[in-house]
Amino acid sequence: MKILGHCCYIGRTGYNMHSRNFFRALSKEIDLKIRNYSIDSNWQGVFSQEVHGKSVDELDKKLLALQTSKIENGESDFVIYNGIENFHHDYDMVLVDCNHKYYYDKYPGKKIFYNVWEKTRYPEDFFETLKSADQIWVPTEWQTNCLIEQGIERQKIRIVHEGIDPNELFPKDSQNNNKFTFLILGKWEKRKSTEELIKSFVELFGENDKVQLLLSCSNNYPDDHLKSTSERLENININCKNIKIIDFQSKEEVVKMIQSSHVYLSCSRSEGWNLPLIESLACGIPSIYSDCSGQLEFAKGLGLPVKIHGEILDKNSPMFGYYNPDYNDLKNKMLEVYYSYDFYKKKALEDSEFIRENFTWEKAAKKAVQYLKNDMYKEEVNIINESGSLGDYIAWTPIVARYAKEKNVIVNYFTPYKNLLENSYPELKFYDFIEKNKCLSKIDFQIGCFDDENWRGKNLQEIACLILGLNYKEEKCKIKPLNIKNERNKKYVCIATQSTLQCKYWNNENGWIQVTDYLNNLGYDVVCIDRHENFGLPPNHMNSIPHNAINKTGDIDLEDRINDLQNCEFFIGLGSGLSWLAWACEKPVIMISGFSDPKSEFYTPYRVHNKNVCNSCWNDKTLPFERENWLWCPRNKNFECSKQITFEMVKEKIDNCIVDINR
Repeated sequence: MKILGHCCYIGRTGYNMHSRNFFRALSKEIDLKIRNYSIDSNWQGVFSQEVHGKSVDELDKKLLALQTSKIENGESDFVIYNGIENFHHDYDMVLVDCNHKYYYDKYPGKKIFYNVWEKTRYPEDFFETLKSADQIWVPTEWQTNCLIEQGIERQKIRIVHEGIDPNELFPKDSQNNNKFTFLILGKWEKRKSTEELIKSFVELFGENDKVQLLLSCSNNYPDDHLKSTSERLENININCKNIKIIDFQSKEEVVKMIQSSHVYLSCSRSEGWNLPLIESLACGIPSIYSDCSGQLEFAKGLGLPVKIHGEILDKNSPMFGYYNPDYNDLKNKMLEVYYSYDFYKKKALEDSEFIRENFTWEKAAKKAVQYLKNDMYKEEVNIINESGSLGDYIAWTPIVARYAKEKNVIVNYFTPYKNLLENSYPELKFYDFIEKNKCLSKIDFQIGCFDDENWRGKNLQEIACLILGLNYKEEKCKIKPLNIKNERNKKYVCIATQSTLQCKYWNNENGWIQVTDYLNNLGYDVVCIDRHENFGLPPNHMNSIPHNAINKTGDIDLEDRINDLQNCEFFIGLGSGLSWLAWACEKPVIMISGFSDPKSEFYTPYRVHNKNVCNSCWNDKTLPFERENWLWCPRNKNFECSKQITFEMVKEKIDNCIVDINR
């Protein structure tokens, strides 16, 4: 297995540390090369033999193969160190911050986007790009739940935590005994509540000569136009003699600073992970942090959590998607740990053992390799949906998706309706039906063929379950909402009156006209969304939509039909594809059908069926089905199965449906 990682490997930001530590650990498990974007002060130039100077060691040189660098008209990739010749990788893995150019590059094979995000929602434009990955890796269950809430299927997400080096980060009895030391570590920004932390310290200990605050909060990418921590303190009117500013340090110096402090101080409005917090916990110093977001993946039950008032839901607020810490509780926790330090120090040493055992980069790499092996070596199964019927496709796709999950296989799904559901079922690889001849060496399952008369006594989804060897249970198809505004000024009902054989119609001559009149009198518009205004067997057996309905017939894109259905009050139709589509759109469906038994389609409490006349010929396997015979009525009862479904029977279901909607 080979991976090409795309990241900012060089530097000291959170993403730099994550990328470098993770990929170094992963390289011990699999063959790995790196395409790097970032540089630092040791940069020698892309054509130098020592491209990154003292910033890399021999392992880094083995991994670093490509460097993205500026050219006259933009950026290009250059071979560095041992390069990438003959490295035919299986996965591209992008591990950078949101909206980085690497996410938007084209990758020939499978791609993994590994992203750490601190808000409860992603920006919508980047979220669409994120969805294009074969897999999305995140470090926490919290971020997983946020992604699912925004619209990513859980099956597409893998949790691979960040970590620490237990040989580098460990307790050391080197606290400053002259002064009780609080430490704030991490760039100064509003998200991290830096200002509130400093003000809380000053309020509690500003006049105490035996207490100090080490402030290591330099920010290379400030959004406040201030150049230094000193300027920021001055800007918030803080001039406190027991605050000591620490500028950028080496990693070794940072570790010594953590080990020599008494308390790590944090109270972020949200964190995707929080490397300084896990490093402080690993070093065995009592750590204060906000009780929210991604940091709970490792910190829950450890340290001293600060209460949270809740998530900030105002979309106009720059803090939308963050949390609101209780800064009074922060001050209480600071006093608590100060006055009961021996108790919390003992607990912190126990916390350190837990962190150093469970959250290492090596364990993160092994988890990643297990995911990759499970996915790479899954059996591939080719399933062809040969039916051109929209209803069959909507019925069968959730069953095929369940097959993929239950059998733990990769399903290549060939269907005439590829674009309709591919975003709803990431566990399936959708292909256009016409691609089957050039893509397939074998076909494992064919669904959509009714040559076996035994299928005619079964429910559509039951047929798919029998073919695929699954236990039958009804499963509603998932269609992602389009969120398109309803352009109509009043409530409306969608109807569909056309079908593919005369026996499938509601053959009551005035039925649809009466239904439309009734709904109009109740205050509803009635919109007919059939494809054809007139359809049937010319010249004597043509069927027309009701003249008193709004005519929206035509060869209209399915997305437009879905929008019509998602904004309507309910749907009235036949045992046809548009009824299945309305059901998938979570709309109440009044289904009128006599030729099929109610068990043939999905369950709806508003099924209209007359069992007192000839009915359900479709389900009688003793009656040969004549696919090409438009007037197929095998018992020669002149379609009484639906002719004897009266307007009053349909009206009863309409009334019941309206009552249920208004409850």
